[in-house]
Amino acid sequence: MKLFIHLLFPVLAIVILGWNGKNIMAEDTVITNPNFDIFTIDSSPYGDPYSEWVAKWLAWWTAIPNEKHPVKDYSDSKRCSIMQDGPVWFLPDIIPGEGKINYNCNIPLGKAVLLPITTTFCDSGTEGPMTDTEIIECADNILTPLNNMKVTVDGTNLDLDGSLVKTDFFNITIPENPIDIWGAINPGIYKALATGYFVFLHDLSPGQHIIEMRVVDLLKGNEGPPPKFDPMREANFKIYVK
Repeated sequence: MKLFIHLLFPVLAIVILGWNGKNIMAEDTVITNPNFDIFTIDSSPYGDPYSEWVAKWLAWWTAIPNEKHPVKDYSDSKRCSIMQDGPVWFLPDIIPGEGKINYNCNIPLGKAVLLPITTTFCDSGTEGPMTDTEIIECADNILTPLNNMKVTVDGTNLDLDGSLVKTDFFNITIPENPIDIWGAINPGIYKALATGYFVFLHDLSPGQHIIEMRVVDLLKGNEGPPPKFDPMREANFKIYVK
């Protein structure tokens, strides 16, 4: 199944998309802003490698029960705090077909913020066993050009070049009442792997921050010619740090 989360089961992919390969990046790209800073993929935020935080994000996403999951009601700001702990606050992906999402979230001062742009996640159990090789091939699924992704934070365009992340193997836990976009899934612990683009913000100043996202995704199997791009997805994340 595709989820942008492309959720594919056996592929689980998370995506926030754009339109037909059109260049949607602004010409001037900058990466500094006095209101926040950005962790790079070669860093180890709070002692853990960047890729491990991506694995933790996915473990968080898959473990949330259906009735509490943020993607089931983006308008409910209380869902932003579901199952959040530690120094990093996770934001949800955008499910296909939702139109432009407006998501409000109150985040404690001092927390970093991790948000997926586009990612593919595959596991060993949701549709039957997969070998390690099959999981690796399944998770390596993103061909989206950089020019098809645009992310701005407080009006600052982020440079996503060199920000593709690949995790090592990790475990996910499917709860008794998992999110119902997957269909029938047996609860349990499964081996997983992920690859994708994320935004990892830290040192956010107190007050309001706005994250705007537009992405046009291209996945393996859709290269063409001509390439088949996914529909545009847009999201507005309004974060209140206090």
